[in-house]
Amino acid sequence: MTQADFTEVATAKELDEKTIEVLKTKKYDTEESLGQMSEQQLKELDISEAQKEALQKWLSELQSKSPAAESEEKTVEITVTEETAEETPAKTEQDYEAPSTPCPSMYEKCINIAVTGATSAGKSSLINALRGIEPSDSDAASTEPKTVAVPYNLTKVEKMVLWELPDTDKDGGDDFLKKVEFDQYDGVIICAGDKLTDADLWLASVAEKVKLKPFVVRTKYDSAVDADREAHGEEHNEEKVQSKIRDELNEQLKDSNIYLVSTQKDDLEKYDFAKLQKDIEEVKKSENKIKLFESEKAEGKADDADRISEKGDAKKDEKKVVSEPEKIENLAEKFMKEVDDVVKKAAKKGSTKILHKEIARYKKEFKVEKDELPSINLQSLDDAVNDQLPEPSAKGIKAKFMSCIGGRSAGALTADLKQKLMDTISDGAPDLLKSAITACKDAALAKLAK
Repeated sequence: MTQADFTEVATAKELDEKTIEVLKTKKYDTEESLGQMSEQQLKELDISEAQKEALQKWLSELQSKSPAAESEEKTVEITVTEETAEETPAKTEQDYEAPSTPCPSMYEKCINIAVTGATSAGKSSLINALRGIEPSDSDAASTEPKTVAVPYNLTKVEKMVLWELPDTDKDGGDDFLKKVEFDQYDGVIICAGDKLTDADLWLASVAEKVKLKPFVVRTKYDSAVDADREAHGEEHNEEKVQSKIRDELNEQLKDSNIYLVSTQKDDLEKYDFAKLQKDIEEVKKSENKIKLFESEKAEGKADDADRISEKGDAKKDEKKVVSEPEKIENLAEKFMKEVDDVVKKAAKKGSTKILHKEIARYKKEFKVEKDELPSINLQSLDDAVNDQLPEPSAKGIKAKFMSCIGGRSAGALTADLKQKLMDTISDGAPDLLKSAITACKDAALAKLAK
């Protein structure tokens, strides 16, 4: 089918000029190549939703006519041959395309290697170089941002798959690790364009947790060499540049595999590219992977339990709308359980200031104002504490001892005096706090009943 024929058919399928141009740019310029487009690739096309619907309709027609559609189910798993069986031919990239979001667990019989890095770190360029293909080839890794892990067959090694992960500086955390199934990989390549980012260091620490020693690749080493040459002219020394960069990377990620490479076609034989390629091809299948999270099945059960719990909680919430008194009672019970700890803190400080703050918290949590409460009198306890102290007019006392309510330092007191203060607060504070809680609770219930 010529491009003119493709344009004519596409127009008949109600695709506009922009959509047709996008398809041609992506090398989907024949019905055969278009029929290989995955659902995810369709979603990522920069076209309108209406055009996506029209294209989806055409894709469905093409895929219903394909030989794969005649079989019961198209599998994405790669068969591992027995020793006595015939050798299975190496798979093409299209054989690895999944009908939905791909993930390494789909290819558990393969050696799966994650290729990670920040935006513009050179991930896709490195993948193309390792696969020995040009960026302009139809099956080349594109430089467009990835939202999911994208698999590429490493053609030189049967059953080895390179996975380009989304940019680590735009995506991260547990959700990222779960989405890309990070604990299912057998190796990980961290691409550092000009330097290692915080996201790279984080991912390296995660790799260590799952017992993976990352390949740390400075993908734009040639740029560093050129910059140093331009800056130092005749004094430029490439060995010093190389040594400095290796030292910096080793300082950030100790005992890592460090590689300085350039993905430019003319530079592939320079630097560490050949060593990197050899080391990657020697990666073995990891039989005992360490799980970062529960299995999907377990997560599914947890999700079901959460949904059931949410329904139950929703019903409880309905009851709580008409059961505010119960909430007030529960709050009072919570504060009562905390009384002993609060008293211990106040006694240790030798100050009633903590007690005043706690009573203010009760008022705030129960949403009651001062004029809605009976008198909560801490003055007697304040006085009892102050009576234990020397007169502030005594020499040096004013500097040494502040007002009790203002937070006098018990650490500055004699051991005997400090013990007296602790005993006074321990004896008097519990009943005062409990009566304050009860008063706030009763005021809140009375306010609710109005």
